[in-house]
Amino acid sequence: MLLHASLAKTKHNHYRMMGSFQGVDLGEYDDGEGADDLPEEVLAAERAWQERKKQMLVDENAAVKAEMETFGLGYSKG
Repeated sequence: MLLHASLAKTKHNHYRMMGSFQGVDLGEYDDGEGADDLPEEVLAAERAWQERKKQMLVDENAAVKAEMETFGLGYSKG
């Protein structure tokens, strides 16, 4: 996969150079790493999970702690 990505970027840069000879700007290579293809509901669930995780680290609430221990996070706050 890394070889394919490298070859695609090289090919794009070659076409960009050839296009510049004709006055066409193709722009920077977009490898898609900045784009997030996940649906909004999945992203919202991930944000909610991160918030609960932060709350567990800060809060001493036994119910929240018991919920987090079921996921086996592998650490204890001491």
